[in-house]
Amino acid sequence: MSYETTDTKPTSKPVLRDGARVQYFSYDPTSDEWVTVAVVDAVAAAKYADLNDLPPLYESGVDPDALEELFDGETPWSFAFSYAGRSVLIEGDGTVCVEDPTN
Repeated sequence: MSYETTDTKPTSKPVLRDGARVQYFSYDPTSDEWVTVAVVDAVAAAKYADLNDLPPLYESGVDPDALEELFDGETPWSFAFSYAGRSVLIEGDGTVCVEDPTN
């Protein structure tokens, strides 16, 4: 599977929180951009990796279709899961938090 890059942008430099490296990203939840692609893009950026070097999101136990259905850009919610060795938190406002627990 290959991914196209999105407009997901880091909103801050990485910070240390409880010994873990955390980076925040955001994208426009009202755009046509898929939240699943934004997540993969954010994790790739946080890992300094190529998008195509990451496993498909569904291999982490996350149903990409279900995640897309949850995300309407209006309803406040959050969803946390592990992906490609990182902890990921997605919020309904378009915030994607990627945490590296090894740093």
